[in-house]
Amino acid sequence: MTQQQPPKTEKPAQPSTPKTGWKQENGMWYFYNTDGSMATGWLQNNGSWYYLNSNGAMATGWLQYNDSWYYLNANGDMATGWLQYNGSWYYLNASGAMATGWAKVNGSWYYLNANGSMATGWAKVNGSWYYLNANGSMATGWAKVNGSWYYLNASGAMATGWAKVNGSWYYLNANGSMATGWAKVNGSWYYLNANGSMATGWVKDGDTWYYLEASGAMKASQWFKVSDKWYYVNGLGALAVNTTVDGYGVNANGEWVN
Repeated sequence: MTQQQPPKTEKPAQPSTPKTGWKQENGMWYFYNTDGSMATGWLQNNGSWYYLNSNGAMATGWLQYNDSWYYLNANGDMATGWLQYNGSWYYLNASGAMATGWAKVNGSWYYLNANGSMATGWAKVNGSWYYLNANGSMATGWAKVNGSWYYLNASGAMATGWAKVNGSWYYLNANGSMATGWAKVNGSWYYLNANGSMATGWVKDGDTWYYLEASGAMKASQWFKVSDKWYYVNGLGALAVNTTVDGYGVNANGEWVN
């Protein structure tokens, strides 16, 4: 009697486990969702943001998305804050979008050019000039640039014309540089001391004395009284000394004596 063998049964094939998470394929990184589908677009993973191109490959470097620029580091995570790239600094907002124009960071203002690079030195914005320090922060108050002094208002805008600073008046030329010496403003002459402050009262320039009113304007072609003494200045503002004016004598100090 022939013994029959039981039929052989094959072990059922185990379903393959779908890919999940980061996978490197052909030198590129891809991210697979829990259902095994490949991710594209923005992806948040472990607290960082990544961008997967339409073919699923992880992006690095600069990325333009919806009219904004983003920077993805070498490991793919989106950069925020300051970024140094090819010798220039850029600022990426909390959303990752590259900033342009004015940006306030840690209490200081910075200006980012249209291409996002941080400005230094002089920058003209909406018709006003601003000075950005070497670290990019906007200057206010006095700034010495290439040997000349400039005054930047609290808004950072460069001042021109008269400016009152700490109780003293200064005159800033049309190019913003602080004036010293004689300056003619609206038809009147003023004298700015070596530190730029406007002089009042007696001023000696060379061997000649001049008198500046409380407004700073130089007196000219007139008699005037100071501390109960009369003096005369000619059309150039120079004090008359040791001479006779209109029949009146003045001594070496310019005082009317007879």
